[in-house]
Amino acid sequence: MAKPIEDLKKKSRQTLENERKDLQDRQALLREKRDTLWEARNGLRKAYYAACEAKNDSSKAILEKELEDIKNDIAEIDKEYQTNSVSLESYSKVAKNRKEGTGILLGTLFTGLGTGAAIILGKKSLDRAFDADVNCNLVNKKVLDVFWKLNPLSLIKGCFRK
Repeated sequence: MAKPIEDLKKKSRQTLENERKDLQDRQALLREKRDTLWEARNGLRKAYYAACEAKNDSSKAILEKELEDIKNDIAEIDKEYQTNSVSLESYSKVAKNRKEGTGILLGTLFTGLGTGAAIILGKKSLDRAFDADVNCNLVNKKVLDVFWKLNPLSLIKGCFRK
């Protein structure tokens, strides 16, 4: 039976993988059953045509019933196979979304760490530049001038000034 994606999202990764594997195994079993039934149907058809040629009505009636039963069994298998295919597609979508979500989360984390490191390094650079300016031992004034000219950095400087 097809399960809504919302229900699948609530399950753990291991449970999803186990259920998905079970569905795949069931699909393989259904394919084997359907192939076996088709082979049996082909054999019964040959026997049915032979009974028709022999004008054996009792055998013909039995073979018609068997062919009808096989036809119904194949229809049931096809219906279950289709339902399982839809469920497997849902499982695949959930697994794909979780993998993409993990990648996005890691990307955000590394971007945040990089931004934090840039702010900390910028603050340390400004502190050293101000200390050098206050202690009158500034060797290269161009470094400090760059920080003064960049507006966002001067805003940060105002926040961290002692």
